[in-house]
Amino acid sequence: MKKIFISLIIASNILYAGMKQDIDYSEFDKIPKIELAKLMANEMARGVRLPMKLDEITQLTNIYSYDSNIIFRKEIDITNVKIKELWENKKNDVIHYMLKGDSQNICYNPMWKYMIYKRNIIPEFYYTSTDNKPLFHYTVEIEDCRKLK
Repeated sequence: MKKIFISLIIASNILYAGMKQDIDYSEFDKIPKIELAKLMANEMARGVRLPMKLDEITQLTNIYSYDSNIIFRKEIDITNVKIKELWENKKNDVIHYMLKGDSQNICYNPMWKYMIYKRNIIPEFYYTSTDNKPLFHYTVEIEDCRKLK
């Protein structure tokens, strides 16, 4: 029953993303935090075909939970002409740009607001190169959401 409820909530958030909505998340309060993170990560991963191309240089390769965090693994093609020079000369600008985009996607989503503010379930982003070398990682937390306002 919990999985059906969570699937419905996730589907409604996807369908009505960006629209003002008042969804009651109180059923989630009954689910232990680590179990909720695992359920949410599994539902998100099931809802997309991985790897999923996000843009010309980035793809989402995996979604899973670890403890009470939900992990998003993304791959960047740093050899692509559109980013190669920027990555070599202004790596911190690329990281800042990615953090800002991920923060906006998370912080403006009502379901994520609930998970971050009420349940302290933190999204974590790990970026690798196309040859699977770690590039950078970060979390999006309450402070990051407050900076966007």
